[in-house]
Amino acid sequence: MKELLEFINNKNKIAYTMHKAYELGFSDSDTEDREKSLTIIKNMQKTLTSSYFNNKISYAEMCIDFMNIIPHLSNENRLIEMFENFTVQYLIRNKQIDDMFCDFVKDEIKKKKIIFINLCILNYNTERCEEDEAVHGTTMIFIPHKDSYKLFYINSHGQDMKDNMEFHIIKTKSRCKVFKHKNVIDFIFLEKLINFTNLTQNVNIVYKKNKYHNFWGANFQGGDSHGICFVFPYLIFYNICNYFTKKKALLNGTTVDNFKTLLLTGRIDRMVHSCFIDFMKDMDDVDDTNKIDDMVVEMDYRFIKKVSNCFIAYISQSCFM
Repeated sequence: MKELLEFINNKNKIAYTMHKAYELGFSDSDTEDREKSLTIIKNMQKTLTSSYFNNKISYAEMCIDFMNIIPHLSNENRLIEMFENFTVQYLIRNKQIDDMFCDFVKDEIKKKKIIFINLCILNYNTERCEEDEAVHGTTMIFIPHKDSYKLFYINSHGQDMKDNMEFHIIKTKSRCKVFKHKNVIDFIFLEKLINFTNLTQNVNIVYKKNKYHNFWGANFQGGDSHGICFVFPYLIFYNICNYFTKKKALLNGTTVDNFKTLLLTGRIDRMVHSCFIDFMKDMDDVDDTNKIDDMVVEMDYRFIKKVSNCFIAYISQSCFM
Protein backbone atom coordinates (compact mmCIF):
# COMPACT_ATOMS: atom_id res chain seq x y z
CA MET A 1 0.00 0.00 0.00
CA LYS A 2 1.26 3.48 -0.90
CA GLU A 3 0.93 6.33 1.58
CA LEU A 4 -1.43 9.23 0.90
CA LEU A 5 1.21 11.85 0.08
CA GLU A 6 2.85 9.54 -2.46
CA PHE A 7 -0.07 10.59 -4.70
CA ILE A 8 0.31 14.33 -4.07
CA ASN A 9 1.65 15.01 -7.58
CA ASN A 10 -1.07 13.03 -9.33
CA LYS A 11 -1.87 14.80 -12.63
CA ASN A 12 -5.35 13.45 -13.39
CA LYS A 13 -7.90 15.91 -14.72
CA ILE A 14 -10.69 16.95 -12.36
CA ALA A 15 -13.28 15.40 -14.69
CA TYR A 16 -11.57 12.00 -14.37
CA THR A 17 -11.26 12.33 -10.59
CA MET A 18 -14.93 13.28 -10.26
CA HIS A 19 -15.94 10.31 -12.41
CA LYS A 20 -13.77 7.95 -10.33
CA ALA A 21 -15.18 9.37 -7.08
CA TYR A 22 -18.71 8.78 -8.35
CA GLU A 23 -17.85 5.20 -9.34
CA LEU A 24 -16.58 4.54 -5.82
CA GLY A 25 -19.69 6.10 -4.28
CA PHE A 26 -17.94 9.07 -2.67
CA SER A 27 -19.66 11.88 -4.58
CA ASP A 28 -23.08 10.21 -4.65
CA SER A 29 -25.65 11.34 -2.06
CA ASP A 30 -27.92 8.30 -2.58
CA THR A 31 -28.48 6.90 0.93
CA GLU A 32 -30.06 3.71 -0.41
CA ASP A 33 -26.77 2.32 -1.66
CA ARG A 34 -23.77 3.34 0.44
CA GLU A 35 -22.31 -0.15 0.86
CA LYS A 36 -19.44 0.29 -1.60
CA SER A 37 -18.11 3.54 -0.15
CA LEU A 38 -18.75 2.39 3.42
CA THR A 39 -16.75 -0.78 2.75
CA ILE A 40 -13.83 1.18 1.30
CA ILE A 41 -13.71 3.58 4.25
CA LYS A 42 -14.04 0.71 6.73
CA ASN A 43 -11.09 -1.04 5.09
CA MET A 44 -9.09 2.19 5.26
CA GLN A 45 -9.95 2.51 8.96
CA LYS A 46 -8.81 -1.07 9.66
CA THR A 47 -5.58 -0.51 7.72
CA LEU A 48 -4.63 2.73 9.45
CA THR A 49 -5.58 1.93 13.04
CA SER A 50 -4.54 -0.58 15.65
CA SER A 51 -7.12 -3.24 16.51
CA TYR A 52 -7.69 -1.44 19.83
CA PHE A 53 -8.35 1.99 18.28
CA ASN A 54 -10.35 0.47 15.43
CA ASN A 55 -12.83 -0.75 18.05
CA LYS A 56 -12.93 2.67 19.68
CA ILE A 57 -14.15 4.66 16.68
CA SER A 58 -17.43 4.44 14.77
CA TYR A 59 -17.88 5.84 11.27
CA ALA A 60 -21.30 6.60 9.83
CA GLU A 61 -22.80 8.64 7.01
CA MET A 62 -25.89 10.80 7.20
CA CYS A 63 -27.82 12.83 4.63
CA ILE A 64 -30.26 15.62 5.50
CA ASP A 65 -32.14 18.20 3.44
CA PHE A 66 -31.97 21.81 4.59
CA MET A 67 -35.04 22.57 2.47
CA ASN A 68 -37.06 20.52 4.96
CA ILE A 69 -35.31 21.98 8.01
CA ILE A 70 -34.20 25.61 7.85
CA PRO A 71 -37.57 27.16 6.87
CA HIS A 72 -39.09 25.39 9.91
CA LEU A 73 -36.54 26.19 12.63
CA SER A 74 -39.20 27.93 14.71
CA ASN A 75 -41.71 25.07 14.35
CA GLU A 76 -40.83 22.75 17.24
CA ASN A 77 -43.37 20.06 16.34
CA ARG A 78 -42.13 19.92 12.76
CA LEU A 79 -38.50 19.69 13.93
CA ILE A 80 -39.28 16.90 16.40
CA GLU A 81 -40.93 14.86 13.67
CA MET A 82 -37.89 15.29 11.42
CA PHE A 83 -35.35 14.60 14.15
CA GLU A 84 -37.18 11.39 15.07
CA ASN A 85 -36.82 10.19 11.48
CA PHE A 86 -33.20 11.10 10.79
CA THR A 87 -31.24 8.04 9.68
CA VAL A 88 -27.57 7.11 9.44
CA GLN A 89 -25.81 4.46 7.39
CA TYR A 90 -22.90 2.37 8.61
CA LEU A 91 -21.31 -1.02 8.02
CA ILE A 92 -21.63 -4.20 10.08
CA ARG A 93 -20.17 -7.48 8.78
CA ASN A 94 -19.77 -5.95 5.33
CA LYS A 95 -23.45 -5.04 5.10
CA GLN A 96 -24.99 -1.57 5.09
CA ILE A 97 -27.12 -0.88 8.13
CA ASP A 98 -29.72 1.87 8.13
CA ASP A 99 -30.40 3.07 11.66
CA MET A 100 -32.14 5.95 13.37
CA PHE A 101 -29.72 8.75 14.21
CA CYS A 102 -30.74 9.03 17.88
CA ASP A 103 -30.62 5.27 18.45
CA PHE A 104 -27.19 5.03 16.82
CA VAL A 105 -25.72 7.89 18.84
CA LYS A 106 -27.14 6.56 22.12
CA ASP A 107 -25.78 3.05 21.46
CA GLU A 108 -22.31 4.31 20.58
CA ILE A 109 -22.22 6.61 23.59
CA LYS A 110 -23.00 3.62 25.82
CA LYS A 111 -19.89 1.97 24.34
CA LYS A 112 -17.82 5.13 24.91
CA LYS A 113 -17.01 5.26 21.22
CA ILE A 114 -15.59 8.18 19.26
CA ILE A 115 -18.33 8.89 16.72
CA PHE A 116 -17.47 10.30 13.30
CA ILE A 117 -20.44 11.27 11.10
CA ASN A 118 -19.89 12.29 7.49
CA LEU A 119 -22.84 14.66 7.09
CA CYS A 120 -24.15 15.39 3.59
CA ILE A 121 -26.46 18.43 3.42
CA LEU A 122 -28.80 18.72 0.45
CA ASN A 123 -30.07 22.16 -0.59
CA TYR A 124 -27.33 24.04 1.22
CA ASN A 125 -28.68 27.27 -0.25
CA THR A 126 -26.87 29.87 1.87
CA GLU A 127 -25.20 32.22 -0.57
CA ARG A 128 -27.53 33.03 -3.46
CA CYS A 129 -30.50 31.70 -5.40
CA GLU A 130 -29.50 28.96 -7.80
CA GLU A 131 -31.57 26.62 -9.91
CA ASP A 132 -29.19 23.74 -9.29
CA GLU A 133 -29.39 21.88 -6.00
CA ALA A 134 -26.50 22.79 -3.69
CA VAL A 135 -24.99 19.78 -1.88
CA HIS A 136 -22.38 20.21 0.85
CA GLY A 137 -20.23 17.77 2.80
CA THR A 138 -19.53 18.47 6.49
CA THR A 139 -18.27 16.59 9.55
CA MET A 140 -19.56 15.86 13.05
CA ILE A 141 -17.15 14.39 15.62
CA PHE A 142 -18.42 13.24 19.03
CA ILE A 143 -15.72 12.65 21.66
CA PRO A 144 -16.22 11.26 25.17
CA HIS A 145 -14.87 13.59 27.84
CA LYS A 146 -15.29 12.90 31.55
CA ASP A 147 -19.03 12.44 32.17
CA SER A 148 -20.19 13.93 28.87
CA TYR A 149 -19.62 13.97 25.13
CA LYS A 150 -18.38 16.96 23.16
CA LEU A 151 -19.54 17.58 19.59
CA PHE A 152 -17.19 19.27 17.12
CA TYR A 153 -18.46 20.47 13.75
CA ILE A 154 -16.33 21.05 10.66
CA ASN A 155 -17.58 22.89 7.61
CA SER A 156 -14.82 23.48 5.04
CA HIS A 157 -16.05 27.07 4.52
CA GLY A 158 -14.43 27.92 7.86
CA GLN A 159 -14.63 31.56 8.92
CA ASP A 160 -16.61 32.42 5.79
CA MET A 161 -19.57 30.73 7.46
CA LYS A 162 -20.16 34.15 9.01
CA ASP A 163 -22.09 34.83 5.80
CA ASN A 164 -24.21 31.68 6.15
CA MET A 165 -27.04 33.26 8.10
CA GLU A 166 -29.53 33.21 5.25
CA PHE A 167 -31.42 30.46 3.45
CA HIS A 168 -32.74 30.93 -0.06
CA ILE A 169 -35.71 29.28 -1.78
CA ILE A 170 -36.32 29.88 -5.47
CA LYS A 171 -39.90 30.90 -6.19
CA THR A 172 -39.64 31.96 -9.84
CA LYS A 173 -36.81 32.77 -12.24
CA SER A 174 -36.71 36.29 -10.89
CA ARG A 175 -37.94 35.91 -7.32
CA CYS A 176 -36.36 34.24 -4.28
CA LYS A 177 -37.61 33.88 -0.71
CA VAL A 178 -34.92 34.55 1.89
CA PHE A 179 -34.98 33.32 5.52
CA LYS A 180 -32.68 35.48 7.66
CA HIS A 181 -31.24 34.33 10.98
CA LYS A 182 -29.03 35.87 13.66
CA ASN A 183 -26.45 33.07 13.59
CA VAL A 184 -24.98 30.51 11.20
CA ILE A 185 -27.81 28.23 10.11
CA ASP A 186 -25.64 25.12 10.56
CA PHE A 187 -25.06 26.06 14.20
CA ILE A 188 -28.73 26.77 14.91
CA PHE A 189 -29.75 23.44 13.40
CA LEU A 190 -27.11 21.48 15.31
CA GLU A 191 -27.97 23.08 18.64
CA LYS A 192 -31.62 22.10 18.21
CA LEU A 193 -30.72 18.57 17.11
CA ILE A 194 -28.37 18.02 20.07
CA ASN A 195 -30.87 19.46 22.56
CA PHE A 196 -33.47 17.03 21.20
CA THR A 197 -31.05 14.09 21.36
CA ASN A 198 -30.04 14.88 24.95
CA LEU A 199 -33.65 15.17 26.04
CA THR A 200 -35.03 12.07 24.34
CA GLN A 201 -32.06 9.72 24.74
CA ASN A 202 -30.95 10.73 28.24
CA VAL A 203 -27.42 11.50 27.10
CA ASN A 204 -25.18 14.50 27.78
CA ILE A 205 -23.73 15.90 24.56
CA VAL A 206 -22.21 19.36 24.87
CA TYR A 207 -22.41 21.62 21.83
CA LYS A 208 -22.35 25.41 21.61
CA LYS A 209 -22.40 27.89 18.74
CA ASN A 210 -18.82 29.05 19.33
CA LYS A 211 -15.27 28.69 18.04
CA TYR A 212 -14.49 25.89 20.49
CA HIS A 213 -17.04 23.51 19.00
CA ASN A 214 -16.95 24.74 15.39
CA PHE A 215 -14.15 25.08 12.85
CA TRP A 216 -13.65 28.79 12.17
CA GLY A 217 -10.41 28.71 10.21
CA ALA A 218 -9.54 29.01 6.52
CA ASN A 219 -12.11 28.55 3.76
CA PHE A 220 -10.66 25.57 1.91
CA GLN A 221 -13.22 25.89 -0.86
CA GLY A 222 -12.25 29.38 -1.91
CA GLY A 223 -11.25 28.10 -5.36
CA ASP A 224 -13.78 25.27 -5.70
CA SER A 225 -16.12 25.60 -8.67
CA HIS A 226 -16.41 21.85 -9.20
CA GLY A 227 -18.25 20.71 -6.05
CA ILE A 228 -15.38 18.79 -4.42
CA CYS A 229 -16.56 19.42 -0.82
CA PHE A 230 -17.40 15.71 -0.43
CA VAL A 231 -13.69 14.88 -0.19
CA PHE A 232 -13.02 16.97 2.96
CA PRO A 233 -14.83 14.73 5.51
CA TYR A 234 -13.06 11.66 4.12
CA LEU A 235 -9.64 13.30 4.43
CA ILE A 236 -10.44 14.45 7.95
CA PHE A 237 -11.42 10.90 8.86
CA TYR A 238 -8.16 9.63 7.32
CA ASN A 239 -6.29 12.00 9.62
CA ILE A 240 -8.39 11.08 12.66
CA CYS A 241 -7.50 7.42 12.09
CA ASN A 242 -3.81 8.28 11.86
CA TYR A 243 -3.36 11.06 14.40
CA PHE A 244 -6.09 10.97 17.03
CA THR A 245 -3.62 9.74 19.65
CA LYS A 246 -0.26 10.63 18.09
CA LYS A 247 1.42 13.80 16.86
CA LYS A 248 1.52 14.70 13.17
CA ALA A 249 4.67 15.89 11.40
CA LEU A 250 3.86 18.27 8.54
CA LEU A 251 5.95 18.70 5.39
CA ASN A 252 6.92 22.24 6.49
CA GLY A 253 8.72 20.82 9.55
CA THR A 254 5.98 21.71 12.06
CA THR A 255 4.74 19.02 14.45
CA VAL A 256 1.18 19.35 15.74
CA ASP A 257 -0.21 17.68 18.84
CA ASN A 258 -2.47 14.63 18.64
CA PHE A 259 -5.96 15.43 17.39
CA LYS A 260 -7.72 14.46 20.61
CA THR A 261 -5.70 17.03 22.54
CA LEU A 262 -6.17 19.68 19.84
CA LEU A 263 -9.95 19.27 19.90
CA LEU A 264 -10.40 19.15 23.66
CA THR A 265 -8.12 22.17 24.24
CA GLY A 266 -9.94 24.42 21.77
CA ARG A 267 -7.56 24.15 18.83
CA ILE A 268 -9.93 22.74 16.24
CA ASP A 269 -8.68 25.24 13.62
CA ARG A 270 -5.10 23.98 14.01
CA MET A 271 -6.31 20.39 13.69
CA VAL A 272 -8.24 21.01 10.48
CA HIS A 273 -5.52 23.18 8.93
CA SER A 274 -3.00 20.40 9.56
CA CYS A 275 -5.13 18.04 7.47
CA PHE A 276 -4.72 20.19 4.34
CA ILE A 277 -1.70 22.51 4.34
CA ASP A 278 0.60 19.73 3.09
CA PHE A 279 -1.19 20.31 -0.23
CA MET A 280 0.15 23.90 -0.27
CA LYS A 281 3.69 24.74 -1.22
CA ASP A 282 5.66 26.99 1.15
CA MET A 283 2.93 27.26 3.78
CA ASP A 284 4.98 27.70 6.93
CA ASP A 285 2.34 28.64 9.55
CA VAL A 286 -0.39 26.16 10.39
CA ASP A 287 -2.17 28.73 12.59
CA ASP A 288 -2.28 31.69 10.17
CA THR A 289 -5.88 31.50 8.93
CA ASN A 290 -5.63 34.57 6.69
CA LYS A 291 -2.41 33.40 5.07
CA ILE A 292 -3.90 29.97 4.37
CA ASP A 293 -7.03 31.65 2.99
CA ASP A 294 -4.89 33.75 0.66
CA MET A 295 -3.00 30.67 -0.51
CA VAL A 296 -6.25 28.83 -1.33
CA VAL A 297 -7.37 31.83 -3.40
CA GLU A 298 -3.96 32.11 -5.08
CA MET A 299 -3.89 28.42 -6.00
CA ASP A 300 -7.50 28.67 -7.21
CA TYR A 301 -8.71 25.34 -8.65
CA ARG A 302 -5.21 23.85 -8.34
CA PHE A 303 -5.63 23.38 -4.57
CA ILE A 304 -8.93 21.54 -4.83
CA LYS A 305 -7.55 19.53 -7.76
CA LYS A 306 -4.48 18.48 -5.78
CA VAL A 307 -6.53 17.49 -2.72
CA SER A 308 -9.14 15.50 -4.64
CA ASN A 309 -6.68 13.85 -7.04
CA CYS A 310 -4.45 12.76 -4.17
CA PHE A 311 -7.21 11.28 -2.02
CA ILE A 312 -9.16 9.54 -4.80
CA ALA A 313 -5.95 7.99 -6.18
CA TYR A 314 -5.00 6.87 -2.66
CA ILE A 315 -8.38 5.38 -1.76
CA SER A 316 -8.62 3.59 -5.15
CA GLN A 317 -5.85 1.19 -4.17
CA SER A 318 -6.82 -2.48 -4.31
CA CYS A 319 -6.12 -2.98 -0.59
CA PHE A 320 -9.18 -0.87 0.25
CA MET A 321 -11.59 -2.52 -2.18
